[in-house]
Amino acid sequence: MNIYLIALFSQIVLTLVPVAIKYTQANIYTLGFIRLVLAVFILSISSSKNFFKNIKKIWTLGPLFTIHWLAYAQSVKVSSPSIAVIGLSFYGFFLLVYSKIFLNQKISTGVYASVIIAVAGAKLITGEINFTNSTLQGLLWGVLSASAYGFLPIIHQKNMHIPANEKAFAQFFLSLVIYSVLFCNYSNLSSLGTNDLLALVYLGIGGTVIGHGLWVKVTSELPTQITSGIYYLVIPLSILFEVLFLGYNTSTSHLIGSLIILIANLSLHYFFKRKKA
Repeated sequence: MNIYLIALFSQIVLTLVPVAIKYTQANIYTLGFIRLVLAVFILSISSSKNFFKNIKKIWTLGPLFTIHWLAYAQSVKVSSPSIAVIGLSFYGFFLLVYSKIFLNQKISTGVYASVIIAVAGAKLITGEINFTNSTLQGLLWGVLSASAYGFLPIIHQKNMHIPANEKAFAQFFLSLVIYSVLFCNYSNLSSLGTNDLLALVYLGIGGTVIGHGLWVKVTSELPTQITSGIYYLVIPLSILFEVLFLGYNTSTSHLIGSLIILIANLSLHYFFKRKKA
């Protein structure tokens, strides 16, 4: 299959993840636990042999991934899939800030301009600043998710000598340890119906195994200039899917704000690539 079609398909699969999170009545602790059990089981077959050797260097991956996933799922639950995706799209800004702090990389003036544009787009979507506003709550949870998610590439880069699959196993396994405690205390698995369980199966197999697996192939074969642009298809796709599958009505301000944030993210990528050139 053409690599561009694979890229598009992987983004469709991944964008359906927040739709499935919103659809199922499973709470955020059950969602994460089931997804991680499957990921750890699959990766343990080939990626667990050096776990105890690597853990001292990359143990922070587990807690950071846990914060990222909990906050992302909570963002979807309190607001909508597209709001969660928009909040998570601030990941790029956090990555640049962390790169400056931990990797001594410079930040250009254009990056700050992109942040201002993105914040303006977010304000247009949320409307009045009111912390009882579910849209604002969802956006803030999404941004918190992005702040943790942005740390992960820094840790990966600082440990380039460790194979990617072994880092992924450590990340998921350590997160599963935390999720296991949360699952035992707060899970609502016993109260879920058949459709809820099917959504969990999709999140585990579709979101983790198929979606992320295909995206790894795409990012390995296509230049980052292309993959980053493809990645931000999640914003319009999430709006489309929540209308099609969840029956949401999308306002004009939501659409315009989303477009502004999309432009801000693409411009951020442009400034970053120009700096590296």
